Amino acid sequence: MNAPTLRFKEFSESYKINTLKGLGIDGIKNGIQNKPGKNEEEIKFINVANLYSPNLNLNELEYINLQMKNLGSYRVIKGDIFFTRSSLKLEGIAHCNVYLDDYENIIFDDHIMRLRPNTKLVNPIYLRNYCLTGSARKYFMSRAKTGTMTTIGQEDISYLPIPTPSLSEQQKIADFFTLLDQRIEKQHEKVELLKVQKKGLMQKILSQGLRFKDDNGQDYPEWIFKKLEDYLIHLGSGVTPRGGSSVYTDSGVILIRSQNVYSTGLVLKDIAHISEEIHIKMKNSEVLPSDVLLNITGASIGRTTLVPMDFPKANVNQHVCIIRTKPSLNPSFLKFYLESPVGQKLIFQDQAGQTREALNLAQIRAFKVYVPSLKEQKKIALFLSVMDRKINFETQKLQQFQQQKQALMQQMFI
Repeated sequence: MNAPTLRFKEFSESYKINTLKGLGIDGIKNGIQNKPGKNEEEIKFINVANLYSPNLNLNELEYINLQMKNLGSYRVIKGDIFFTRSSLKLEGIAHCNVYLDDYENIIFDDHIMRLRPNTKLVNPIYLRNYCLTGSARKYFMSRAKTGTMTTIGQEDISYLPIPTPSLSEQQKIADFFTLLDQRIEKQHEKVELLKVQKKGLMQKILSQGLRFKDDNGQDYPEWIFKKLEDYLIHLGSGVTPRGGSSVYTDSGVILIRSQNVYSTGLVLKDIAHISEEIHIKMKNSEVLPSDVLLNITGASIGRTTLVPMDFPKANVNQHVCIIRTKPSLNPSFLKFYLESPVGQKLIFQDQAGQTREALNLAQIRAFKVYVPSLKEQKKIALFLSVMDRKINFETQKLQQFQQQKQALMQQMFI
């Protein structure tokens, strides 16, 4: 194939095939070791984390305490493309981004590689987008070396085949995807702003800095300060079934694990199932509608969600805690309380100095929480649920934009 399936109608000539190295100037180069700091030259540097931002935003780059006169060959200019040299996961290897600002007191660190595109042959934005396609990603991953970390070197990425149309067609494709990226970035900022607003409101409401009124405009009763155990019907976590993942099935009873628990809801993309027989043996950790689920171990400790009323039969493993409340404590209110800065402080207050993040049931029972009247609980939960729905709606729009871009990339690149 010498042309993509979707193409701007004014172009019809065949694509040429070049290599990544062949489209660059001075080959592919590793960066320099550095430590954050600052001097009068105000030199900044690009690191691995920066490559995962939608754009290499100048404001997000750190300063470095080095003299530019000693760093000539590591200096960054507009249009330079960077690739990660290592990743914890294979899928993250050779992730790339392009620098498009005019500020030139910038270098790049030794954990990434730089290609300086020859702009007489290739448009940097076109090249960066091609390097993010499924074809390019498969090429990079097939050449990566996997050990404690997954790594890739200059020679490994040098000969990636790059289908290249004329510069005018490259420019049109680059402009098209730049507009898509701007729309995605704008939507991403909208989602993040809503999350910040929600977090701020939760902090005010659940620290009683902002109070609701009843339907007659009167104050609700003062909040009660008690241990969480006084409001519980059931508190418990599950176990990993004997045999571990080998006993998981393609269907059956859902087994909720920590990777399924998010404040926005249960994520069932990577869901495990167990047999009815195993579920019966784990009856004490059966999940019921309106249960509050809380991650109690690992990096995701503190993530919490509410089980929907129509959720099918399910169980949890040992990394997820079930909190089932008495009628005097609205489960939706409790979910928001635990998710809020107030609740997160409770969750992490016993984690300082520990090498392994874990929360036990005794600690959860001992949580001291401020609880308003049931009517005010419901009003607070309803208010924050409306915010959640808005965040979910805007997040779905963001995901749709991202999926549209991926679909277009598949059609517009060979």
